[in-house]
Amino acid sequence: MEEDSKVALINGQNHKGSSYNTGKILALKLTSEEDIFEIFLPKDFINTAWGVIHVL
Repeated sequence: MEEDSKVALINGQNHKGSSYNTGKILALKLTSEEDIFEIFLPKDFINTAWGVIHVL
């Protein structure tokens, strides 16, 4: 992979369990730590999650 590759990890839960660790290991094989962007749902998108709750 190219050196300037960036990776976005979108985690479906706020804790760092086995899925998080597996994703992180894979991302580190693809690029460096500083080129990894992590998002934790719903913490990082609380307004979106709140909108979904209202629809339901």
